[in-house]
Amino acid sequence: MDDRQPAPITPDAARSEPSRREPNGRRWIISIFGDVTRSGSWPPGRRLSPFALFGDIDLDLRQASMPESDVVISAIAPFGNIDVLVPQGAQVDVGGFTLFGSKKVAVGESPTAGVASLIRVRGVSLFGSLKVWSA
Repeated sequence: MDDRQPAPITPDAARSEPSRREPNGRRWIISIFGDVTRSGSWPPGRRLSPFALFGDIDLDLRQASMPESDVVISAIAPFGNIDVLVPQGAQVDVGGFTLFGSKKVAVGESPTAGVASLIRVRGVSLFGSLKVWSA
């Protein structure tokens, strides 16, 4: 039997804990024969997985509560459309695979001074589309 006890939480330890926690898991956004739009102030988390099957997903990250670390978006669009709108000047890396669909990237240049967190978009589309753009 283990007689080790967890350390009690003191008032100082409770105060030092961050008040805003970043979600650690993957956040799924699913659209099947429908439309999903996320805009305004919302927490995308570090890993986001939109899946659009005969549907549309619009993700507006311009006012989202972005985590301090990089954001990875793994987009899957069989017969669907996924649009990702990133903040002007965001550092974006887009890759993936398209078969009988389209992938369009129209992102403005990121400033060279200061390193912003990176938004990585990895997309797979089959008869669907992935668009990543800034405004």
